[in-house]
Amino acid sequence: MKNELNKLSDAEIVAMLKDKSTAEGAFAELYSRYSQYVWAFCLKIIGNTDEASDVFQDSFTKFYNIASEGRITSNPKAYLLSIVRTTCFNYKRDHKKYVVIDDLNAIPDTFSTQNTYLDNEQNEIIKQAIDALPQDQKEVMVLRLYQGCSYSEIADIIGEPLSIVKNRLYRAREKVKADLARYLDD
Repeated sequence: MKNELNKLSDAEIVAMLKDKSTAEGAFAELYSRYSQYVWAFCLKIIGNTDEASDVFQDSFTKFYNIASEGRITSNPKAYLLSIVRTTCFNYKRDHKKYVVIDDLNAIPDTFSTQNTYLDNEQNEIIKQAIDALPQDQKEVMVLRLYQGCSYSEIADIIGEPLSIVKNRLYRAREKVKADLARYLDD
């Protein structure tokens, strides 16, 4: 059955969640398709492996409950990431504290093609510059760089117009460039 499920579209898989006899397999398929994206997003936003794990599990539980009620009809990836986004921000709100990003190396390195010391140092500086962004800008950068989402997918996920997504990405890139300017001159 697993081979059959991976050939189905997301919408077909979501429809299977409504039927108790196929719900478990359908959920497992959606989990296998999107768990890496969800984990990377949780870790990047929350910044702590243990706390991100809690948010990760909570997000998938919420997604399953909503999907099994038939409330998701199209684009489950965007719906799932919007649940994850809300769960992450609610967690951060409820656990206000200064978060130390100690798991930057757990995120796949998307900036480098070589594994030299200089590349690692530059990647670390870039990651720190992204972490220093305001939350709304950081969010769109994470979705774009780490999740590979298109502008329209980001707009769907965060529930904002495409123009706001483009504006936030532009401002985020400009801020990162400005923060990195002193390092690039060296």
